[in-house]
Amino acid sequence: MGLKSICHDKPHFFKYYNFDVVKLVLKNKTVKWSSPVIFNDPFDLQIDINFDFKMEDMKEALLEEMTRLVYSEEEPTGDSKKDIFAMILGSRNLRNKVSAEKFKKLFEPALNKGARNAQIVLEEGRSMWKNLRKSLRVFCVTEINDDLLMWAHYSDCHTGAVLKLKCLKDKDRALCAAVPVQYQEDLPSLSTKEEFIKNLTGQIELNTDNFFTVFATTKSIHWEHEKEWRCIGLDSLNNGQLYEYVRILPQEIESIYLGCKMDVEKQEEILSMLSGDLNHVQVYKAYKSSKHFKLIFRQIR
Repeated sequence: MGLKSICHDKPHFFKYYNFDVVKLVLKNKTVKWSSPVIFNDPFDLQIDINFDFKMEDMKEALLEEMTRLVYSEEEPTGDSKKDIFAMILGSRNLRNKVSAEKFKKLFEPALNKGARNAQIVLEEGRSMWKNLRKSLRVFCVTEINDDLLMWAHYSDCHTGAVLKLKCLKDKDRALCAAVPVQYQEDLPSLSTKEEFIKNLTGQIELNTDNFFTVFATTKSIHWEHEKEWRCIGLDSLNNGQLYEYVRILPQEIESIYLGCKMDVEKQEEILSMLSGDLNHVQVYKAYKSSKHFKLIFRQIR
């Protein structure tokens, strides 16, 4: 599925399921990893790559930065392999001969080249992201097992269940490499205007690894109550499907929390499946609090 490395100290996570799906997980010891293309949130990893500025605004700011570097008393540092930075270094001997205003006019061709490069980077980023998100496989979990909205949405109106999944660090399991989702009001961007100008002028390199993480783990603040974490990998089957089932170890299933509206027959069906390599699994039943809008869990096994 992808590279795994321990990157947090969480002992466990939770996964909400409806009744039919939780039975399949217990029976087959597999969980579903999905492509973002089929996520219910159309903004979740399904947005276009963008900057947080307009290209026409970038031009003037780029010219100002180039001029600043040429006329600075201190020798600028950067990547001389970048065309614009090399041009800046080569132009510094003009400082005492040409005014800054005249220099800006001389640099207009380089400015236009920088704008074209910016557009090329943007289009390449969009194309790469569009191709990548189809082959991504994501398994979503959460820090909490008592969220009323998630019980309603993902556990079929409290008739399903929540699994407590243990992070087995000694087994190097996928859950050990889960990363937290960040919630914000605005869409993520490729970079700020300032960062991109410094990149064009050879002063810094954009962190493409960080770019991937930001776009893969940023959601609207509307989902903040979910406290989501994600295991992220790549399509390992290449069978044309937008999902795949990944095996989990029996010992990763630590506990099951049954919904407060799960009927007795379904409850007994779940309990009957907890034998053999699942004999260790603890079971809790959810009950409505008589005083608060919250769930109370009582162990029944």
